[in-house]
Amino acid sequence: MSAEALHVLQMLSEGKLTVDEADELLGALDKGELPTTPARPAGRSEAHQDEPAARRARGGATFQGLTLDQLTTLKSVGVKAEYISAMRDAFDEPLEIGQLIQLKSVGVDPKYVAAMRSIGLDDLDVNQLVALRSVGVKPEYVEALWDAGFDDLTADQLIQLRSMGIKPEYIAELRDAGLTNLTPSELVQLKSVGIDANFVMEMQDLGPIDLSPESLMQMRHSRWRGR
Repeated sequence: MSAEALHVLQMLSEGKLTVDEADELLGALDKGELPTTPARPAGRSEAHQDEPAARRARGGATFQGLTLDQLTTLKSVGVKAEYISAMRDAFDEPLEIGQLIQLKSVGVDPKYVAAMRSIGLDDLDVNQLVALRSVGVKPEYVEALWDAGFDDLTADQLIQLRSMGIKPEYIAELRDAGLTNLTPSELVQLKSVGIDANFVMEMQDLGPIDLSPESLMQMRHSRWRGR
């Protein structure tokens, strides 16, 4: 992807061009020619002023703070003019090319952004959305955790819980085994050492036990050492 094409996409992201205008320019660039008549005089005049800077980006130099190798990733991850425009509208602000690459590469699209906001997560930034989507956090998962009593989770907590494979069913089974009022951090700790409802019930069959997470983890470690 040429520096001029990247420059067109950057202008689209900044709201200086419409999708149709960007497509017209990109089409002309693909044919090896530039339009002789600007699609929009006011906006295109800015583009002509910036074109020398775009040309200087050739040969591995930086363009808008990013290397051309990074920017060329736009094509490989499928970032197109329509996506840039839709994501700008979804965030109600321009996005940098690097951010668009991150979002697209993990599957964050306008529908995902809208769905997360529809359930109340309307203050997530680009990095949080990328992290949430990359581990598979969907609106349905968040709502299921809320139904399980965890209705005040941060983005980091959601990422930790999903990364550990903690599902509402796991929480419900632990509660049935006697572990109530667990915090997100305690759930992560228990899951990380393989403690589930079956383990808790096995320990209970041996006699009265302390059901605190700390005690259960000590029991788990003791079993490992005894093998």
